[in-house]
Amino acid sequence: MNIEDYTHTTISLFGKPRAFSEDALKAILASYSIDLVFGYDEKAALIVEGALIPTPLRIKAEELYEKGFDNFVDIESFERAAAKAIEPKKLLMHLKLAADQEKIVAYLQNDYIDDELFLQLLRLYDFGNENFFENDTSRDVTAALIRRFYKEYVNNHNIQYSYIGLLNALEASEDVKLIETLFFLAPVQKALTKPNDPNAKLLQMIAIHPKTPKRILETIAQKGYEQLLMLLASRTHQNSQLQETLLEKKSSTIDALLAKTAELSPSAIETLLQRGFETTLAEHLALNDELFEQFRHIPQIGKNPSLTESMQKALLKEKEVGVFLASNPACKVTKELLKTGSQKVQKELYRHQNIFDDSFETKGFEAEIAANPFAPKAVLEEIYTKGIDAANKALASNPATPIEILYQLSFDMRYAKDVKQNPSFGEHIKTSHAIGVTV
Repeated sequence: MNIEDYTHTTISLFGKPRAFSEDALKAILASYSIDLVFGYDEKAALIVEGALIPTPLRIKAEELYEKGFDNFVDIESFERAAAKAIEPKKLLMHLKLAADQEKIVAYLQNDYIDDELFLQLLRLYDFGNENFFENDTSRDVTAALIRRFYKEYVNNHNIQYSYIGLLNALEASEDVKLIETLFFLAPVQKALTKPNDPNAKLLQMIAIHPKTPKRILETIAQKGYEQLLMLLASRTHQNSQLQETLLEKKSSTIDALLAKTAELSPSAIETLLQRGFETTLAEHLALNDELFEQFRHIPQIGKNPSLTESMQKALLKEKEVGVFLASNPACKVTKELLKTGSQKVQKELYRHQNIFDDSFETKGFEAEIAANPFAPKAVLEEIYTKGIDAANKALASNPATPIEILYQLSFDMRYAKDVKQNPSFGEHIKTSHAIGVTV
């Protein structure tokens, strides 16, 4: 239904409202020149069947229906329509001027208002000097937030009263306005300068959330403690202003993290070069032709995942770069590296690259091949039969190792821990429920 359709009419409510107070409903409808009557009115254009309808009104409703009046609506549909009819600016101004916390809380607990209005109302709620769950009212408000924004709430209703529920709501959300609202709430603001604050975890999640707005990141960079700044420096994407703010801290720890960022402004690159992070930059920067030429003399550039095939071929001419190229998951020049005859390069290739379609020699490289996730099953089985300690240790950690071999290695105390930490073995145990059973 649409409330506007009943402008300049009378609506009768039989019984009680559920989501709204009587005063709130009257105020909403009054904005549309609608007179809300609690009980029967012969002028009523609509009758709302509310909760706890008294017997006389039930009888009256039956009489009206028998006489041909059929414009009835259930309370849920009516209150949903009333929520849509709210004029947010007028409501927020009224509540702000009145400083009526009781009404603010009532609206926050109303599931029918939309998310945007909910968040605007949440900013008006006064937590005082207390935390999200520190008193009954704040607990109810926080629970309403979790119910609204954490979709998995339906599978675990108790989580609405848990701090974990609040963290999950933030982590699972892509709603920028939710992130902004949470950040500016008093309990979170107090955590900006206190690493041991109960809300430190929530603030840290905001610092790393991919949807956190730039202005909030900048505020954290200016006011936050070092652990928060480290999280900002570890973000995949940072704007140039944030990078400059972090560099102004002159922290070697933060600088080291920033130097691992793929996208850095020219100014940030220059500053980090001056501070001695040339090697780290060569390894992590997203390379274009200009940056490649600037850093190609540094051997560790071979580990850079953004190297194109043409860049890699050019690097084959550089000294000492081969061993780093050989360990790069993006390596496209494995055949050329094999031809170098360098044992160090070969070891890295056998450990990291999928080169098993080519002619290769296992002798002397068993441990490296045993660690290679691309190694064929038959090759790994052959290596296991040789009983080489270093190779067996590598096999125990390799997710490509056949389950039968992992079972055998799990009975040897030298390799049992590595087998337990092997993701393939753990997944096999989960799916087969074959704990302790040999295959």
